Amino acid sequence: MSFEPKFKSLRTALFMVGGAGLTLLVSGCSSVSGLGYEKDLSSVNDASIGLWQGAWITAAVVGVFTAGLIIYSSFAHRKKEGEEFPRQTQYHVPVEIAYTLIPFIIVAVLFAYTMKAETKITDKSPTQVMHDISVNGIQWSWQFTYPEAGANATVT
Repeated sequence: MSFEPKFKSLRTALFMVGGAGLTLLVSGCSSVSGLGYEKDLSSVNDASIGLWQGAWITAAVVGVFTAGLIIYSSFAHRKKEGEEFPRQTQYHVPVEIAYTLIPFIIVAVLFAYTMKAETKITDKSPTQVMHDISVNGIQWSWQFTYPEAGANATVT
């Protein structure tokens, strides 16, 4: 039984992987810059997309900062030559207060922006148009009739 390599060379393999990656990258592109929020589709799109983008930007900043701290501490506080154990530190009160308060501050700010956007999104303006709807209960269902829409405006 012989083994035939699928790719003849490393160059072909890299070309295939690069092409697949480029295909995945470009398939997400769109000329519409709304990230799923169509322009003028509803009156709350600006509030929704602003909140969504702000939350993702906050998450990205926190993630990059956390990754940086992890990488820094893994190199700066590793075992030194000639030491049996790395230097042990504990009970650093300012640092402990900081890593306890900072998440609370982030959550409070996100909560405030969420409440501000939610108030705008759920704000109900009084409507001037009144609709008459006749509702009849029939066996196992309801029948809704809209008299202002004409004779064929009955929904069961």
